[in-house]
Amino acid sequence: MSTYVEVRDLTHRYWDVKSETIALKEISFSLKEGSFLVIVGSSGCGKSTLLSILAGLYPIHEGFITIDGNSLASCQKRIGYVLQKDALLAWRTIKQNVQLGLEIQGIATLKNKQYAFDLLDQVGLGHVGDHYPHQLSGGMRQRVALARTLAVKPDLLLLDEPFSALDIKNKIHLETLLKSIHKQQKKTTILVTHDLEEAIALGDDVLVLSGHPGTLRKIMKIPDSIKNIPPLEVRGHTLFRSLFEDLWREVDL
Repeated sequence: MSTYVEVRDLTHRYWDVKSETIALKEISFSLKEGSFLVIVGSSGCGKSTLLSILAGLYPIHEGFITIDGNSLASCQKRIGYVLQKDALLAWRTIKQNVQLGLEIQGIATLKNKQYAFDLLDQVGLGHVGDHYPHQLSGGMRQRVALARTLAVKPDLLLLDEPFSALDIKNKIHLETLLKSIHKQQKKTTILVTHDLEEAIALGDDVLVLSGHPGTLRKIMKIPDSIKNIPPLEVRGHTLFRSLFEDLWREVDL
């Protein structure tokens, strides 16, 4: 597979009236098409900042990012972003929420809306299409948010701690769903998480950021024997403990 995402010498700064803060310094990595990268690191090391830059929400101050050989700025409609909060619109039904991205991009054709509704079925929520967000649990709402993002058929899927507010059973259920969708669609995916277990259970590779400023400390490859099994089974695998301990040692306190 060819390189799909390339990040080279990326540096990002914040300014206030008195000083400059370097949030990320000289970050470089590449990602093959269809792969799943998980980014971990201590609080404040720049994980979410990096994801926001990839989403086009923050500027690139130094370095460059390309998507499939094209500039990041030219690829915004090819990127889907799932946040920690689902951001569903309270006054719209679940069906109306899941087709929102189609409407914003001006592609809400009958065929595309049916694809969105099929995704709602795929995440197990086809039966609640006429409900409103307040009638759903947190886990159900996050599944709607995932379906809404996938409905626009992004080539690159970004997820910023989407399961962090969920209980462990819902978290593993959604990890399993995401891993299954990734396996089916072969969509290039980047996930940010604080959860090292989740990182091992989902990623093909785990990128560790160290701060401050955020720098690339290590990229850990996950063995094929773990990549191809469900997240719950990963946690019971014979290799899991050693991988967790290796990752634990790399992450700053």
